Amino acid sequence: MKITKKQLYVAIPVAVAVIVILIFLIFGGSKDYTQVIPSDASVVVSVDIPSIMKTSGLADKTPDELKSMADKIYNPALKALVQDPAATGLSLKDKAYLFASVNKDEPTLVFKVTDKGKLEKTFKQLITDGMCDDIEDHGSYEWTLFHGVGYCAFNKRVLMIVTSADIAPDNVMVRVRDLMKQGKGDCILSNPAFEHLEKTPAEMNMYLSLDAFPQASTLSMMMGIPGSVSLRNMRLLAHVNFMNGKVVTDGEYFTTDKDLQKYLDGESTKIRAINKIFLNRIPQTVMAAMTVNMSGDKVYQLLLGSSAFKGEMNKLKNNPKFKVADFFNSINGDVTMAFTGFNQYSDPKLDIYISMPQAKLDEAFKNLTSQMQIAGLSMRPSSAPGEYVFDNKQMKLTVYATQGKGFLYLANDDQAQHPATAAVPSPLFASTLEGMQRCPTGYIVINPQAMLTDGYFQTLLRGIGNIGKSVTKTLGACYVVEAYNTGNNKFRLNIYMKNKQDNILKNIFKK
Repeated sequence: MKITKKQLYVAIPVAVAVIVILIFLIFGGSKDYTQVIPSDASVVVSVDIPSIMKTSGLADKTPDELKSMADKIYNPALKALVQDPAATGLSLKDKAYLFASVNKDEPTLVFKVTDKGKLEKTFKQLITDGMCDDIEDHGSYEWTLFHGVGYCAFNKRVLMIVTSADIAPDNVMVRVRDLMKQGKGDCILSNPAFEHLEKTPAEMNMYLSLDAFPQASTLSMMMGIPGSVSLRNMRLLAHVNFMNGKVVTDGEYFTTDKDLQKYLDGESTKIRAINKIFLNRIPQTVMAAMTVNMSGDKVYQLLLGSSAFKGEMNKLKNNPKFKVADFFNSINGDVTMAFTGFNQYSDPKLDIYISMPQAKLDEAFKNLTSQMQIAGLSMRPSSAPGEYVFDNKQMKLTVYATQGKGFLYLANDDQAQHPATAAVPSPLFASTLEGMQRCPTGYIVINPQAMLTDGYFQTLLRGIGNIGKSVTKTLGACYVVEAYNTGNNKFRLNIYMKNKQDNILKNIFKK
């Protein structure tokens, strides 16, 4: 099946996990083999194989045990290549890479070759066994089709596997030829963001160029970023380490665009640390929740820089009762949004808490009420004290709204806990979590256990077969995931295991 660019970027976390499982025995070497990675690659993942093998316990396994694990690989040709890397001319000493480029490169694996003669011998055996086509000599490299995996090109320093066999071979051959001829000035080593990424030791490093996403320019406009700068000049870098009890990812935004960096630095000064006042109202069964501390007037001014937002505001002129600026200006403090599941119409169920001064709540509620009625939603009191229901059965939309003490509460979840009910601290936000010990300006929590028990996600995971089973097994060992900022343009993502002695890599590579 052909891997499309859209599938790649939607499923990149799953893809990376699968690739690690498939190629954990292959990698290596000196920096010259990375010259085949183009400087404008959209995605690059590097894996420190010695470290991964040590952390996963693979380094302690006997050759027979490793061969037994290789026997589980579904593709016989790939199995033949990895079950004894020393005999196939591949190195285990350094890094392996995965890269892809929009409209240029399918997902491509890059390995260090230590002995071309051994690799040629391996491919000759694969040809005899019917696992690949005859090798074609193209001077500076050799070429073949690796059945069920993709097109292969190799020379004395590098092996490349283009992981799709459904694309036109002539197009792949032209691209591979160009990549094999690249010098240091054309390859990823000339990219300052990648150079910065590789300076940070990690078991896995990830590079993502926002230039790969056509939506980056649109997002820039929506955020009100000045026309002279664009998020397309932004790079997202992540450093992943697998520890006992958790997986830690330290991320950062990187750009050499001075105007964009100046804008980001300026905006960071407007953000305040969260107060965490609504986290104790989030139920333990929540699937995900996000909290930020917002100054509504500054957000409104930011949004006014977006032509899309201005267009939406023009539509509201038909409702003079809805004073948009006044509503935004009422927001001051934490805004928390919780995703609790799916309603009867398969729409996400959301609970939203918006901090507002008590003196502005009444007017903000009137503002909101007038707009909901203009939008075709009828209003009626609910059975809960102080709560109102806005609904439109034809639109299959129901919204619950309540004025709390210093906050406005909105939800489309008819099972949501009424905000007047006494708050019960959720174990998900325990003080043992690193993010809860800090004062970040933004905080996100994800509850894997709630997802695994949800019917919608269960159906989704069953639909992707063995990958779904692997994801279910991995998530089943996880307790909670949190993400928060750790400084200007930096963030951390922690995945906590149920068992503090557990290591997720050891779970993946168990017999």
